[in-house]
Amino acid sequence: MTGQRISGSVTLHHEAVQFWKEYIKPWVIARYRSTDMPALRTSWNDYTDSLHKTNQISLWQFQNWTSPVGEGELHPDQQVGWEGQYE
Repeated sequence: MTGQRISGSVTLHHEAVQFWKEYIKPWVIARYRSTDMPALRTSWNDYTDSLHKTNQISLWQFQNWTSPVGEGELHPDQQVGWEGQYE
């Protein structure tokens, strides 16, 4: 089985993450009025799926890209104390 050829420019991971963080993530947070992690993960999956279906990324990219959801963020139920310890 041969891979599907992408015509035109290919979206790179860092470009997709930047777009998702700038446009999609804020909308999801506003929609659910929280950092609903399942909703954020679903939005990343839906976004990359749409990139694949419109030939902006390959199947390999869709299947192997890591999700930016949760990178450097605390779960909403976690609080950080003044010493940086989870309470």
